[in-house]
Amino acid sequence: RPEPAAPIAITAAQADMLRMLASGLTTKAIADARGTTTRAAEAMIGRLYAALGVDTDDGTTPRVAAIRLWQQGRIRVR
Repeated sequence: RPEPAAPIAITAAQADMLRMLASGLTTKAIADARGTTTRAAEAMIGRLYAALGVDTDDGTTPRVAAIRLWQQGRIRVR
């Protein structure tokens, strides 16, 4: 049986962003909720994907991959 991977540490702000993604909010809705521009929210989401090691070029949906990591308990908030 393979040993489980170590949890990925993200900031509380990144965890909040991930919660919003998991609840189905659009990028614009996230920007509105955070009081930022859509472009700033896109940048924050991009940094979240990078922190999680989610590949945005491998043919999978990065949003789904990030949410799966959260659901699998592989993310730790620092």
